[in-house]
Amino acid sequence: MQWAIKPQLEEWANVASYDPPGVGTEPPAEGPLPEAIVARGAAEIERRGWTECIVVGDDFAIVFAALIAAAERSRVAGLALGHACLEYRLEGERPTMNPEIVEMSRRLLDIDFRSFIRQDVGIWDSRPGYSVESADELVDALVSRVPREYALRLMDELEAGVNEAGASLEPFLRELDRPLLLAEHQDCVVFTPYGFDDIVAAFPDAATVATHESPCFSADFADALREFADG
Repeated sequence: MQWAIKPQLEEWANVASYDPPGVGTEPPAEGPLPEAIVARGAAEIERRGWTECIVVGDDFAIVFAALIAAAERSRVAGLALGHACLEYRLEGERPTMNPEIVEMSRRLLDIDFRSFIRQDVGIWDSRPGYSVESADELVDALVSRVPREYALRLMDELEAGVNEAGASLEPFLRELDRPLLLAEHQDCVVFTPYGFDDIVAAFPDAATVATHESPCFSADFADALREFADG
């Protein structure tokens, strides 16, 4: 629901998206939620009968996009990541995320779910045509489909994974060995430039694009995806 560029992509591509387990009408996951999200994405590729596709993810979903691509390697021609980074770090000299914003988001999730969703869809966004009214319409739709319990569980399980030693996407991307498109959201308040610098240094042959808006809202990212697919 947050992928504003989906209609633009559908002008030239077959596009599939899916609700993760526990969202909308999807039954909750019985086991670890991240594993269930990856399995659901792999199953969607199988259901579509695609023998070649590009997997695209933005923000925290880049973790799932990378793992889906690794699981379906024989069917994946490329991988595109918005807010691209190899790992999530809140400490040290080169944190990949702003710890104050992450802490604020967690507090909002604990005390006011609607405010948490509202900041997640981009109350700081300044893209053309974006307004408080359009943001609230998206917030209403998301609140009606995304249970608070799902958001809490997902954040807790992602935090647990991040805190494990060696929690990096680099091994999965190396094993995948497919063309990469890496998108940097310039002046993002959540992600710092360090994470993008790290992944570009690790994969210098990757295609890159810089966007002023969050990639899932960015026409520039949509154009870069078309060029990436054509290549």
